[in-house]
Amino acid sequence: MSSRLDIVTGRMSKLMLKRWPMLADLCSVDGCCSPLMRNPATGDTKCVWHDAKELFPDEMTEGEIKASAANTESAKDSDATCKTDEKMSTEAEKPPALSNYASSTADKDDEEEEARLRRERREQSDRASHLIAKRLLQGWKMIDRPCPNKQCYSVPLVEDRDRVQFCVICEQRYMYENHYIKKYGAIDQSQPSEAPAAVASTSQAVTKAPVSAKPKKDALVIQEPETTTTVSKSQKQQPQKRATESTVVSSSAVQEAIDALNEKIADLSARLLETTCPKDIVRISKAISSCAKAISKCQRLSN
Repeated sequence: MSSRLDIVTGRMSKLMLKRWPMLADLCSVDGCCSPLMRNPATGDTKCVWHDAKELFPDEMTEGEIKASAANTESAKDSDATCKTDEKMSTEAEKPPALSNYASSTADKDDEEEEARLRRERREQSDRASHLIAKRLLQGWKMIDRPCPNKQCYSVPLVEDRDRVQFCVICEQRYMYENHYIKKYGAIDQSQPSEAPAAVASTSQAVTKAPVSAKPKKDALVIQEPETTTTVSKSQKQQPQKRATESTVVSSSAVQEAIDALNEKIADLSARLLETTCPKDIVRISKAISSCAKAISKCQRLSN
């Protein structure tokens, strides 16, 4: 049976592919703490766990069905209590007196600051949703841990196949201590580790992961055996000139093919970001992979 984290991550990935942006605000119902998603058409915010009955009616688990029934009963009790309080109230509260000028100015400044923070968080959330969706298409997975950087507003970390955790906003990498030691060896104690607040209570320490350098490609040199046939000076120079001209033409043709394939990959990548159909996503991804393989073969020919 899939865990709750796997279910939430899978549903958020499906909504991101439908261009639902992920918000910085978290669901506060029963300590859910799942990032809220915003409907691009209506602007309504939804939780992929507590609003699963509306978003994913065919994928609800047994626990979600029970929780939905409990929330419905709780809402009915709350409505009944509110109606009782309204009947008992005989006089509406009097409006508060107007504040003085200084207090009004301070309140206005606070409201502007709050509006600015909300705007920054919304823009950062939209950007994070776009970047996380691209990572998910590349095979990364989103984990239930926010970035510890205070400048990142509840941005979930993503993790690659090497268990390296990455923040798409500040681009900082993190790893659990045991995964770090397994991949890179002993930890350099001169560099302080920084652990996300969400995992501070676990037994695994989190440390910053270095950016691995790309491995150098070993050059493969093939030497042709020397011929023992004796030829005249004129016969020896003529084939060499023709071979040089043929090599130049071949290299130019290969480079033109590589440039054309790179343009095709750029065009396919742009189409991949715009499409929302799963079948089109698979088809375009296969086409990009085929172009990349063709470029690799052309580069080997040019070498």
